[in-house]
Amino acid sequence: MEFAQSDRVPAVKLVMLDFAKDEVIHEQTLGAVRSRRGRPEQIATPADIRWPMVQEFLRSSNLSVNTRKLYERELKRFLGWTQCPWSDLKLRHLGSYKEYLMDLEVSEGKTLAKNSLNSALTAIKSYFKWLCQYHPELCPVNPTEGLKFEKVPLPPAQSLTPEEMDRVWNAIAQRTETRLRDLVLVHLLAHALRAGEVVSANVGSFDGRLVTITQTKNKKPRIVPLSQAGQQAVQDYLAARRERGEAVSPESALILSHHQGWEGDRLSYHGIYFAVERIGELAQLPNLHPHQFRHTGATSLLRMGIDPAHVRRLIGHEDERSTRRYTLAYEQEGAIEAFYRAQRESNNEQVVYAKGLSREQRQLLIGMAEMTGKTPLYQDDLDQGEVSFARLWQENIAGLERMLEDVKRLPERLGVAVEKLEDVKRLPQKLGVAAAERETVEGETYPMFAKLQNHRQEINVLLKVKVEDRTLAGRSKAKVRREIENQILVRYQVVKLGRGEYDLTIPFEKEDEVAVIVSEMLWEMDTLAELEDCWVEHEFTGVVL
Repeated sequence: MEFAQSDRVPAVKLVMLDFAKDEVIHEQTLGAVRSRRGRPEQIATPADIRWPMVQEFLRSSNLSVNTRKLYERELKRFLGWTQCPWSDLKLRHLGSYKEYLMDLEVSEGKTLAKNSLNSALTAIKSYFKWLCQYHPELCPVNPTEGLKFEKVPLPPAQSLTPEEMDRVWNAIAQRTETRLRDLVLVHLLAHALRAGEVVSANVGSFDGRLVTITQTKNKKPRIVPLSQAGQQAVQDYLAARRERGEAVSPESALILSHHQGWEGDRLSYHGIYFAVERIGELAQLPNLHPHQFRHTGATSLLRMGIDPAHVRRLIGHEDERSTRRYTLAYEQEGAIEAFYRAQRESNNEQVVYAKGLSREQRQLLIGMAEMTGKTPLYQDDLDQGEVSFARLWQENIAGLERMLEDVKRLPERLGVAVEKLEDVKRLPQKLGVAAAERETVEGETYPMFAKLQNHRQEINVLLKVKVEDRTLAGRSKAKVRREIENQILVRYQVVKLGRGEYDLTIPFEKEDEVAVIVSEMLWEMDTLAELEDCWVEHEFTGVVL
């Protein structure tokens, strides 16, 4: 039997009602929870028309490499969870997806961490914000408006103790082939650089004192000042590479791999973790990872008394809440030390030497104190910020050793026999030699201050300071000049002679202190300038004794 009108049946359009959509999504959610028993290493790319739009978002957004990978993975997961068109999604659907993520097992008996859950929600929120802005015809209303993040307690800083850092340095000294490389690596990480920032650093990023980081997590370049020990480590490492015949250029990787098959290539992100793991094994520090050095460096900056706002700038944090974890750790340490210090004082116990120093360092400080008559550094001095001895040791170890050796050889040079240390301190009076006429070690950095013959125990120096703005806008130059005058030069008797010219009166106790005072003064100027994207040119045009 034939039906002549069969081809004239009108087309029927099926419409899914809202309550039916919810049922479908609910079933998909249950199915996903049952089928996924842990986060897969690779999430399949969705084979539908929505994926090209996600790819456009990833290409057009200014995301770091790691963030782009995370967003791609989480958006693939979301598309695999629902088949709804963008315009049909509502807040309740996103709430169901959040519940799905909260129940998702990433390993046996372990669900997704709250930080990872929030990262997934961030990816989805960023995508729909972009979609509504640039393609409102596809998604006129943002369905993620009102979607709440999970509250995550602030994790404590995983800083290493001074004793643990001593074990790290000793472990690096045991490394043979990679010793110089590992020394630079840990110095950079301990100056609060992220592992990814170390990977991206080139030889040209280091100018002898500062490391310029251009590829940062927040896309904002920053400049990190290195300690003298860090500067020397980088210089020694680069010199060794040149001696081996490497053509080192500004575009060369700052740190190289020593792994078989990749030797001579740029040290990778995983290579940094592998190197730190090996160092941790030698130092008997299990589970040592690179980010612990960043935490240690940030906490150390706070211990030095640097303003938390400056610390946040140096370590590359935008949100002060991120830096709060370090201030909490520092405040906790201070409270504990204050308690035990009060206990020791109430029991009339001898205060121990700064625990951040090794036994050899303490012995050197004790010996120098006995030779020169200076009071040794104690723990309470360290807590109060009076760290002149500790800073001298940590930053100028070679100068300290020369100073001590010079004092030890003083009797021999003068042809005088001494039986005890007390006689050494009375040598000038015995010989009728004025303190200003004693032989001093020639200063390496500022020779013009090395041999002072001034009985007033102060000198006048003429200082010229010029501030330049890296941004070429010039807005920060005046601010930096004011901060230099109000925070640094104000410590001395200062007369402003003209724009950027000053007459400073610098008091001192010993002749060889002036070079140290001047060095610290200029370092502070440089640091203040770097925090405002500026640099400082300073020149001493004269010394009036």
